[in-house]
Amino acid sequence: WLHKGTLPLWQIAVSFALLGKTTLALRVPSLLLATASVWLTYAIGRRTVGLSAALIAAALQAISPALLQLVHGYWFSDHIDTALLFWVELGMYCVVRALRSQHGRWMALAGAASGCAFLSKSFPGLIVIAVVVGVFVFARLGVLRDAPITGWAVLISFASFVIIAGPWTAWCAWKYPNEFRHELAHVGQHLTTDVEDWAGPWDRVLFDYSIFIYGLFYPVVIFAAGLFICRTARVRHGGRTILLIWCVGVLVPFLVATTKTPTATAIAMPALLLTVGVFVARALQGRKLEAILLI
Repeated sequence: WLHKGTLPLWQIAVSFALLGKTTLALRVPSLLLATASVWLTYAIGRRTVGLSAALIAAALQAISPALLQLVHGYWFSDHIDTALLFWVELGMYCVVRALRSQHGRWMALAGAASGCAFLSKSFPGLIVIAVVVGVFVFARLGVLRDAPITGWAVLISFASFVIIAGPWTAWCAWKYPNEFRHELAHVGQHLTTDVEDWAGPWDRVLFDYSIFIYGLFYPVVIFAAGLFICRTARVRHGGRTILLIWCVGVLVPFLVATTKTPTATAIAMPALLLTVGVFVARALQGRKLEAILLI
């Protein structure tokens, strides 16, 4: 629990307390969170890329073999990655809502969700804060046209993150200083050393693990992501930029890291599936390029 984060274990403990110590109770939190993640993909997509694309992406996520295997415990880091996916998506949903409403409470909730993601699997949970900072920087540079995130909003999200993640982290550092330092260094070792025989070349994420995660839709993901990047760079839309930073912020660190676990990039799945949703929706509308590539 010092290595992976304790929140998923707390979720399982609550399930055990309510349902008894059974295999079903062990899996119920993952079942609920994975199902809720599908709705969050739809909710994020509806506010960033449109209704049709959101429905397509949510449907693809609902039938994803990779996520189903995580829920059933057939794959590495099952309940950890399922919890991480949910809390990251909840944070992204709050960021998207903040772009529309400009209410500080949505930024506070985004930071809190990022704190829960951090308590689920350490530093990958910071992707929500990274997206907030990225959108803020792009807006200040004049790259984005509709991203009213202020410096105060960034501070609010970070303060909420600290309020949620800080107490448990500080307690671990105080109560178990040697173990805490060891595990903190262990996380950093993933970047430069082979941890638990999970080392791989830079392209393993793209041409091995991603094929497992996306299955038959893998070629469509490649085409869709490429077109999405080009169009987002042209229209400079705040909501779409969130999806773009989300993908890049997850994928790039794992491309350069020495140690690569199979489902570590699964938290980028909703964003990539939303690009697929846009791609398929445009093909169904008769857009020639998308229709030809889809065929």
